[in-house]
Amino acid sequence: MSARRPRKTAKQWEKLIEQQDTSGMSIAEFCKQRDVALSTFSKWHRKFKIGLAPATSTFKQVKVSKPMLAQVPAPLGSVISLQIGTDIVLTIHSGEPLS
Repeated sequence: MSARRPRKTAKQWEKLIEQQDTSGMSIAEFCKQRDVALSTFSKWHRKFKIGLAPATSTFKQVKVSKPMLAQVPAPLGSVISLQIGTDIVLTIHSGEPLS
């Protein structure tokens, strides 16, 4: 039975994943060489690749260059869709009552 490995921070996992990407080794080879559990590495690899890992904020402040002079209603039948990741889609249809 092997000893428990110390926990790594998200930043440490990010660095390990970057090192593996540039190492030229397979993930299994890299994990064996670094004494990292393949299942844990794979979990963090997925998190970073699909953007779920904790990271610094990527929000940017936006300033409006000119104030809007008039509010013009959107024409009936207009649609706005926002896709967040692969599983979430927010769709807004104009001219339809909110439910």
